[in-house]
Amino acid sequence: MLAFVRDDDGDELREPGISQALAGIASLGFAEEYHYELAVVGGIAKPTLEGWILCLLGVTGTDEMTRAHAARELATTEVEPKSTAQYVAIAETRTLPSGDSSLPAWLARADTTFCQLIDGVDPP
Repeated sequence: MLAFVRDDDGDELREPGISQALAGIASLGFAEEYHYELAVVGGIAKPTLEGWILCLLGVTGTDEMTRAHAARELATTEVEPKSTAQYVAIAETRTLPSGDSSLPAWLARADTTFCQLIDGVDPP
């Protein structure tokens, strides 16, 4: 399994390009000659990865924020921008969000993929 997240970096073609690539990979399915299934969970962190950190901190409406707004919002917290250690600590200690924004949607795809690969079933 390959899991990734990417900011769009202001490139309007990035999200449709990633979606198209993921659809192409999904259509490949089981690679019989290699005896494995290629599973990829990918997506765009909206508006940035910092938006997802804010979402984990309980801030709502992060997908609709501009990159600058997310940066200003993060600056009101004690989280250092681009601090991998702090981002990981937040992800490990927070309740995962629900809803239909980009982070919960990515988490749902990851959960489904893990359940299929590990247990051979869809999640409950």
